[in-house]
Amino acid sequence: MGTGYRLSKPRKGCASSLPRSSGRRPQQTRPAGGTPTAPRTSRPWAVTSHSVATPGDHGQRNGPIHTSHLGALLFALARPLPFAADAVSFVVGALLLLGLPSSGAPAARTPGSFRGDITAGLRWLLRHPRLRTLALCMVVMNVTLGGVMATLVIYAGRRLGITGAGYGGLLACVAVGSVAGSLIAGRLRRAVGPDRLLAVGLVVETATHLSLALVSVPVAAAVVLVVFGVHDGIWGIVTTTARQQLIPEDMRGRVQSAYLTFSVGGHAVGAFLGGALVARGGPTGPLWFGFAVMSLLCLLAGPFLWRADWPSD
Repeated sequence: MGTGYRLSKPRKGCASSLPRSSGRRPQQTRPAGGTPTAPRTSRPWAVTSHSVATPGDHGQRNGPIHTSHLGALLFALARPLPFAADAVSFVVGALLLLGLPSSGAPAARTPGSFRGDITAGLRWLLRHPRLRTLALCMVVMNVTLGGVMATLVIYAGRRLGITGAGYGGLLACVAVGSVAGSLIAGRLRRAVGPDRLLAVGLVVETATHLSLALVSVPVAAAVVLVVFGVHDGIWGIVTTTARQQLIPEDMRGRVQSAYLTFSVGGHAVGAFLGGALVARGGPTGPLWFGFAVMSLLCLLAGPFLWRADWPSD
């Protein structure tokens, strides 16, 4: 929902693992089905809170989308503001990292080739049924989202009649919703379960495309984007948590990189298609395309996400 755009939030997000409280190397476990899973962490907050992410799980949906949209609003208010905020965020991030407890010396690993690491991460991802499904969902979701976000300024101007700071405010609606979603995601995940949140997330994203295609009033579009932002924040946290819990620690970087390739690749393809869809179908062309594709994805992937055995905290 999803990284742009969600930088997985990036509808339609790469996370890095946080240190463990023990210096011992965790043992990889293998359930009856034969699919390797990551060891349980002694600190659940390390995977249930918003993880460290690259800019982009929904533009790219590996991390919160609200960062890019908040930046757009700050730029509309004053051009230096987003750059200053970015600099401050690095300082704050460095201070937070300094406060983390040490996890001891990292486990020794035999260096591999660049191509070999890419192949290993991609092979592991494609052999894991649940994460493979999430990765394929991310490709489709970011193709549709990429087309919408790349042409949103055209939609705002021609369909809603807003430009300039109004467009920044429209993006800020997603940021507000995404922050709210991030705050409630942990509690919802424990109360409802990741399976239902993921399946319902597909429906919410599908409804977002349809709603934006139908409305022509700025206030109505703003409400839709706030709701989408809530979904994006929840989706980003749930999927990041699942990846950190399911991927073995010694493979996490390589598999996360493979997952990020799916996410960013889908967004790039969507941005390319967005222009062609606007040229043929007008400002709502990408939205109708997104609605059709997401409806099909709901039918194909929704039941699997609902029934999948996702790990709990």
